[in-house]
Amino acid sequence: MKSPLARRFKTARQKIKMLVWPALLRLAWPVVWLRRRLRPHKISLSRVEGVIGGDGCPLAVLCGAVKQNKDYLLQLLFSSVTRETELGTVRLLDAFRPEFSRGKDFGLVVLETNQSLHGWLDDGGWFFIPCWVTGMVRLPLTEKVGRSDTLRTIKRKIRKHGFEYAVSRTEAQFKDFYENLHVPHISKIYGPAAFCQTYAEMWAKCAGEGFDLVLVRKQSRPDLVVAGCLILYEAAGPRLWALGVRDADLDLVQEGALSTLYYFCFDHVLKQGFGRLNMGGCRSFLRDGVLTFKKRLSQTLVHGRWEGFALKVLELTPATRLFLVNNPFLFQSKGRLFGAVFTEAPLTVATVAELDHDHFYPGMTRLLLYFFAGVEKFQVADLPPELAARVEIRPAAGVVSGDLHLP
Repeated sequence: MKSPLARRFKTARQKIKMLVWPALLRLAWPVVWLRRRLRPHKISLSRVEGVIGGDGCPLAVLCGAVKQNKDYLLQLLFSSVTRETELGTVRLLDAFRPEFSRGKDFGLVVLETNQSLHGWLDDGGWFFIPCWVTGMVRLPLTEKVGRSDTLRTIKRKIRKHGFEYAVSRTEAQFKDFYENLHVPHISKIYGPAAFCQTYAEMWAKCAGEGFDLVLVRKQSRPDLVVAGCLILYEAAGPRLWALGVRDADLDLVQEGALSTLYYFCFDHVLKQGFGRLNMGGCRSFLRDGVLTFKKRLSQTLVHGRWEGFALKVLELTPATRLFLVNNPFLFQSKGRLFGAVFTEAPLTVATVAELDHDHFYPGMTRLLLYFFAGVEKFQVADLPPELAARVEIRPAAGVVSGDLHLP
């Protein structure tokens, strides 16, 4: 691990970069403007058809994502894909134009892009969903979190299975972690949508940043590592980067090896003198298992990644309604994170309170609740003041109007 002096120098360089970079971007804006028009960004499009939900509602999507991002989106969108037609490569500028997808019975358009291009091309009718969102946990955990059911369950599993941890920085342990824990676990959990960097890339980054490898064992088998997590020591502070369980053994996950791993990482980072921990990236869909678990560990959302998806709802068919109801998501607007939740439930104070409890995450600026009925008769004044301050009631039909009126 790098010395405190080296980390201070790196932090100073990063602060200078944060001051200089915005000024350079402003000076370079004419060059960016010319490049976008003389050499426009292009995107590969496909028409994907399939069914969604148990009733098999048919859905057609104009998809502009590739590789793992495309696989991930298709897993969210469809119960099964029935047909995929390649449409070729077009300018991203054209893909954003309303007339490009009009009259072709698409329910949704999803384009892989970034914040800058979305901000330039958005006509007011597109959500920007970051590929990943980053969260932070302050240490030590508050007494309230320490008494929560999640932490008590983790401590109970530590006692029951005799989990303990050690810390290593050797390349031999790193190699075992990469080949036998991280890659098998990520590949099994996420399938074709898994992001796995090469061994050389990960080792070079760890060696360059400084790292600790937190390894979990059982007291009954001290010679066998059952789970592990890489902690990178970046200029901004420590970050959980990669984890895994031995041979992707889901029985170990059921025993609590992964949840215990987070607890041990908190303990180790706190012993190193750090008051907060970057929890790494999570997917931007509010029912994602990793995101919801980190919420129970008191994670606060900090920001969305630069890369993401532009999402536009063209028609509220039964299939698009089902997708939106089943997949509440985080979106970014003017640099802030918001939640979007669609529901068929009746609009009552009790319903709003329940949706807020389930889907509002610390760090989110506001939660937008889209109802399919009853919005016109609902009085926002009926909500408790603290609830009214963080939720906004909207008609679901407004998402196809061409102007989302995002905060």
